[in-house]
This record gives sequence, C-alpha cells and structure tokens, in this order.
Amino acid sequence: MQGFIQSGEEWMKPLNDFRDWLKEIREDQTRRNPLRRDGKSSGPGPFNAVTRKEILARLFDAERIVKQVLISDDELAVIQDIWTDEFDYSDTVFKLAATYGRGGGMGKPEAAQSDENTLLAQCARDLEFGEELASELFETVRKKHAMLDRWGAKEELRRELRSLIERDINQALAADPAHDL
Repeated sequence: MQGFIQSGEEWMKPLNDFRDWLKEIREDQTRRNPLRRDGKSSGPGPFNAVTRKEILARLFDAERIVKQVLISDDELAVIQDIWTDEFDYSDTVFKLAATYGRGGGMGKPEAAQSDENTLLAQCARDLEFGEELASELFETVRKKHAMLDRWGAKEELRRELRSLIERDINQALAADPAHDL
C-alpha cells in the first residue's frame, strides 16, 4: 500500500493508517477477551466489545474520507448477528452504521423494529405466557445485559431471569393456589 501512496495514490493514506492502527492494537491484551472462542485460555481471545465497536467506527471514518464503501451492508448484518450471539442485544452495528449514513439495505427495517413489542405480545399469547413477564424478560436481556462480554455477566443474567420467572410463578400461585403450573 505504501508503494501506491508514494506513486501518487494519496486517497489510500486513510486505509493505510487504518491498517497500521489495527496492527498496533492487535497485540494489546487490554483490547482482547481473556478467552479464545473455543474456551481455551491460551493465546489472545477475540477483540473485546469496546474495541470491536471502535474498529467499526474507524472503518466508517475511513469510508467517509475515501468516499468508498469498504464493508457491505450484508457484511455488517453478519457482524451484527455475531455481536448479538456474543455480547450485543442493542443492534449496535445498525445504529452505528446509521450514524454514518449507512445500513439502508441491512438488518431490521425501522417498521420491523417498532413491531417488536407487538410480535413479543403475540408470541406470549400463543405460548400462554404472561405478556408482562415476556416483556420484562426481553427488556432485561436487551437493555440491562446488552454487554455480556464482562466477566460474570452471563451468570448474572441467568440469575436475574430466574428471579423474574420465579416471581411470576409465585404471583400466579398467590392469585390461584390451585393453578396447575
């Protein structure tokens, strides 16, 4: 890349700077999770959530400067899927992309996002599950525990969900002790 820049392709300088920054941070253990994805502790794990978000923001900054799309909407949707599986229930990729004027062709359309509560309520009714409890469980996961990469966060989430469910069961039993749970 240096050769291209030296031969007059100045527009590539932000890409080179981004690459150099990635090379610089990749060995920084404070930017890594302590465990690898396979669960073994030897070697650096994937970048932590904060660093992943920073990388994506810097990539969007580079896109803006070079005026070229560097990552497709499909790739962004895949990243959001991975982040959702690993630590993020807040659609951070979609939100970050939107702040950079990106993401029109990816992820949840705004209408679908606004229909989440309606869909959640319908699912709760279909499964004969309390709508209030379903909503509380969803919000607990989405808002309170959006960052599950912190040590102990998953166990904390399990305890909180168990507590919400037990509270709902106890309320149902108090209302109708003969109720078959």
